[in-house]
Amino acid sequence: MKRLALALLAAVCASGAHAADPFVIGMIAPTTGPLATVGTRQLFAAQWWEQEINSKGGIKGRPVQVVHCNDEGMPDKAVTWARDLIGKGSIVLLNASVTGPIRAAMPLVQNGPVMITPSPNVMPNASTFVFQTSPSDPDLTRAIANYLKTNHRDRLAMIAATDASGEVGVASAAAVFPSAGIRYDLARIDLRANDASIQLAKVAKADVALIYSNYSGAGAAAVVKSYNNLGLTQPLLVSYANISDAFINI
Repeated sequence: MKRLALALLAAVCASGAHAADPFVIGMIAPTTGPLATVGTRQLFAAQWWEQEINSKGGIKGRPVQVVHCNDEGMPDKAVTWARDLIGKGSIVLLNASVTGPIRAAMPLVQNGPVMITPSPNVMPNASTFVFQTSPSDPDLTRAIANYLKTNHRDRLAMIAATDASGEVGVASAAAVFPSAGIRYDLARIDLRANDASIQLAKVAKADVALIYSNYSGAGAAAVVKSYNNLGLTQPLLVSYANISDAFINI
């Protein structure tokens, strides 16, 4: 949030808006559909920040207004909403969606405004107006490899989605695990799937030390459900994108 405050202060200097006008912050986040578990918690955090800032008089005497648009995790809707939010004068875009929609919206901010995203799968060039605030997916994958090596294990099972986010995870696994001497068995699953028993049964062999669910959303909840239904005992690691009340409820 410090980065966001700095971006807002920079916008103050660049704009000729009146002191009473709010800082409009556009937010793109999926709050319905299979990826609602991702967007819901991030929208809540942004709205909490908005209330906190405004309760203290705003920034430089101006209130903050978070305008949310639900892209449902769809690239075409993300582009439509990004255009709409820019047209409404958003000085910062918070893109809390997933890989495909974020990538689709990025060309719209070639000349600004600043777009901030927490997605580990988006690694923008330093010359762009896009800023990513999370460890990258390769960094997260290396952390898993280090965890296995520290515990003297060299094999894991991996479940990845069939969308753009899943492609990033699969590429990271291919780049990191073999070079670390770790074997892995991979299965893919659709984001809208409600059962992952077949995929887990295929890769969770007896000598597999860890099961890694790479993706987020309702499909990841299906992995947790199927893991329990199959009575698997290996540790199950889920993406940190799933740490939300919405995910637990599913």
